[in-house]
Amino acid sequence: LWALSTPVQFFFGGPFYRNAANALRHGAANMDVLVVLGTTSAYLYSCISLLISIWRHKQSESAGTDAHFFETSAMLISF
Repeated sequence: LWALSTPVQFFFGGPFYRNAANALRHGAANMDVLVVLGTTSAYLYSCISLLISIWRHKQSESAGTDAHFFETSAMLISF
């Protein structure tokens, strides 16, 4: 899911990032800021969770049941 959601997050989400940066530069917070905060936090949490899960799997043979929310950030940007 990481490979599929990364282009959605940064290519299709680019206008959200630009509009949020412009809004914050002018001292305001609009809906784009909320979308960027929500999707970026879900994406970064998923990346960190994925890396920890890979590291744990290398340390032991038990597969973890870690949660990844890549689809959440992609769906929020897409719709």
